[in-house]
Amino acid sequence: MYKLLLGAALASALFVSNAHAGLIYEQGLESVATGHNPFKYNFSYDDFTLDSSYDISRITVNAFANFGNLDNIGNMDWEIRSVLNGLPGGILFSGNVGSVAKNDTGLNFSGWDLVDYSIDVTSFNLMAGSYFIGLRANNAQNVHLTLINNRVNITEALVANGSAYTGYWGGRDFAYRLEGEPGVASVPEPLSIALLGLGLAGIGFSRKKKKV
Repeated sequence: MYKLLLGAALASALFVSNAHAGLIYEQGLESVATGHNPFKYNFSYDDFTLDSSYDISRITVNAFANFGNLDNIGNMDWEIRSVLNGLPGGILFSGNVGSVAKNDTGLNFSGWDLVDYSIDVTSFNLMAGSYFIGLRANNAQNVHLTLINNRVNITEALVANGSAYTGYWGGRDFAYRLEGEPGVASVPEPLSIALLGLGLAGIGFSRKKKKV
């Protein structure tokens, strides 16, 4: 009986921590046929808003690869910044990823393959609110971020050369996705804690009974 209680407690806790892993924010889809290449030398920024706390573990960028060459994106620098007066503020999280997973969507435009480039990052937590994501590819060839046209009530994408923001892209935003899980998922619910405690207490009582 006590083993069953412990098993139920552990299963409940694991279910709470892993039930919601997956897509948490999507800025755009793969069907866009326009792109721009500002991030070969500079950071490209776009904003996003989360409705609650999330642990971010993967960033996926939708981009055009140069004539079927999927490997030309190179290392990628990424940043998450606060919002300050409508522009990227201070850096909250950042990193560089040399291993970028590639997935050819099967779509193309004028000889360019539309590709999802995904980078796994050390999980970090963002509370509910608005942020900017910054991306920069250290590539020797062209990779064009896909653009979403005519977005409503979303800040236009912009690029930064050093500390100066050099341009807005005509009411268009970049296509990217964020994956992870709700930040509260790593904290067991009260019921899970109670079940786990009951299971551990049962094991202790069982061992004590055997010694008698």
